[in-house]
Amino acid sequence: RWLRSSDKTRFGLISYSDLPQHHFSLHDYDSRRKVLEALPKQKPTEGDTHTGEALQFSLQYFSAANGGRKALKVPQILMVITDGAATNPYILEEHSDALRANGIIVISVGVKEANIDQLETMAGGDKSKVFFVDNFKALETLYEKISPALCNTTKPGKSNGTQTCSFCSILYQHILTRNTSKTDACRSHTGVERVPFIQVGFHCGFALSRLAIVSNTTTCPQIKVGQYCVHD
Repeated sequence: RWLRSSDKTRFGLISYSDLPQHHFSLHDYDSRRKVLEALPKQKPTEGDTHTGEALQFSLQYFSAANGGRKALKVPQILMVITDGAATNPYILEEHSDALRANGIIVISVGVKEANIDQLETMAGGDKSKVFFVDNFKALETLYEKISPALCNTTKPGKSNGTQTCSFCSILYQHILTRNTSKTDACRSHTGVERVPFIQVGFHCGFALSRLAIVSNTTTCPQIKVGQYCVHD
C-alpha cells in the first residue's frame, strides 16, 4: 500500500488566481486516500495570475503549527505550477527570496503561456529547478526530469539507524493514480532486499517535504525490510 504517515512525506495544497486559497496543510492528512479525497473537485477559478501573492501566502503554511518540520531539518519544498505570466511580476523575487531565507526550496513548473524568466526568478535563478511543458497533460512526463532537482536540493540522511542511500536514478510514478502501491527490490552490493517502493507525484500547488524514495533503479547500501532511504 501507499506508505505515508505524519512522520514521513507530507503534502499541502494551495491554489490561486486573483486570491490564494488554502485547501489543506502539511499535517492534515495521513494517508493517500485522504489526500485524494481532499483534492478540489471543481475546476480552478478563472482570474488573474497573482503568483507573487500566492508565494507570500504559502510561507505561513510551512510553520510548525501547520505541519512544517524545519526545526527537525526535514527539507521543505514548494512546487509552484503556473500556466500564465504573473500579474505583478515585480514582487516575485521578493517573495521567492523570502521563502528561501526560511529554508524552503522553490521548484517552478510552467505550463503553456508561463513566462520562463519569471519561473527562473521564483527558482532563485537555478535553471535546474525550472521546468516547462506545453499543456497540463504533459505534466505526467516530468517525473524523471524533476527527480535530479529533488535529489540535488536535499541531503542524504539516515532514518532509524539505516545507512544512507546513494541515489543514482529515481523512478517516479504518480501518487494520484491507483497504481502507486508497490514493493520493489533495491539491489545492493550484498544482494537484493525487499524494501518499500515510495512513489511521489505532484499536483498543482503541492508543498512537499521529506521525500522518502527508493526504486529498482536506485543503487543503495544494504537496507532492512521496513526501513527507508530518507533525504533528511
